[in-house]
Amino acid sequence: MKEEKEIEFVNHAKERGRIKVNPGAMCFTYCQIPIIYQLSNKANIKVDFKNGHSTELKSLELDKELSAKIFQRSPDISAIKVSITKNELIPF
Repeated sequence: MKEEKEIEFVNHAKERGRIKVNPGAMCFTYCQIPIIYQLSNKANIKVDFKNGHSTELKSLELDKELSAKIFQRSPDISAIKVSITKNELIPF
């Protein structure tokens, strides 16, 4: 995307939600959780929770507990933001 957009999605409770996506980022949903990929100077994953808290993982891998919450469609997770560097991209 070339400009910031607000994307609409359907969450676990079948309610409409909205999330802002920055220019140059990519957004999709997986198990009703919005996932945003964006370029950054460091690679990490930030998981936002419904209660307002968040956790940052220093790698590009989710732990077993967070993975289970996603696949179980837990309402606890509100969004996942994945920051990647240009080195993580595969040229073609």
